[in-house]
Amino acid sequence: KEKLKSPYIEYLKASIPYQEMLKLLNHYEVILDIAKPQQNGLSLRIFESLGMNKKIITNNQSVKAYDFYHPNNILVIDFNDLAIPEAFFKLPYQPIDEAIKNAIVKAHALSAAKNNISATAFEIALKQLV
Repeated sequence: KEKLKSPYIEYLKASIPYQEMLKLLNHYEVILDIAKPQQNGLSLRIFESLGMNKKIITNNQSVKAYDFYHPNNILVIDFNDLAIPEAFFKLPYQPIDEAIKNAIVKAHALSAAKNNISATAFEIALKQLV
């Protein structure tokens, strides 16, 4: 498959340790999250963006059903229409209520355990929230 060529995209040949990846995310205003077609639920990118108070662009339609969803913070794209409105980048980030963040931590800790998500990676992502 041919890679998309853009001065805004950097392709990495090696994986990055999770802690280092989180440090890199701090340098960006917007995070990109691409869910796999068979994916159920939210990825860690969503939780990381919440914890870091960063905007996120995702193709995961289910994020709209969550209490923390705000269109200023989360842009849901469709692969059939990849238009990303410039206005999304200009709108101010809307802080998420701490009670909602705490509820997310409790609800998804159990989910992570049930789905055998790496405890270390999940704990690190949760620390971003609290």
